[in-house]
Amino acid sequence: IVFCFPDEGESIKCYSLEDFSWKSIHINNPDKVRLSCSNMWTVQDKLYIVSVGLKQVIEFNIDTLQIDEYYNIDAKGISGSVLVGNDIYMVDCLSNSVFKFNCLERNDEKYLLSGIDDKIQTICFDGNNFWLSGRKKNLYIWQKEINKVGTIDSLPANFGMYNFNGMYQ
Repeated sequence: IVFCFPDEGESIKCYSLEDFSWKSIHINNPDKVRLSCSNMWTVQDKLYIVSVGLKQVIEFNIDTLQIDEYYNIDAKGISGSVLVGNDIYMVDCLSNSVFKFNCLERNDEKYLLSGIDDKIQTICFDGNNFWLSGRKKNLYIWQKEINKVGTIDSLPANFGMYNFNGMYQ
């Protein structure tokens, strides 16, 4: 089965490679917001989908092709996420917070990141530290165990966002 997750759509589309058929699984979206389901991971035979628009983690059962549960995340604006073990870490660009959602225990925890004057957009993990980036020309290293953020701001002059016109910002 090939899964197609919506950005602006209303349902998960499943295409069967065996019988060449489509199935739609409706996503509960009463306010008709942009779903933006761009990150998802498999944990113990289920897909956990981060919906930026709904500010939810959606638990999708691969075997039954149905949504088992929706988990609300108390974020103002999820912008990026990463899976580490059984935990999904999501950055909130509007509050400079990180939310950790445990896929097995199905609970979440919030970490406030102090000392950042930026809107954090991305998060990744190198096995020891979390790396964050925002809209400024800085990289941030978050040490979760002590909830400490360091800033790397001495980057090369041509380091920046590429805008496809051949210019760096």
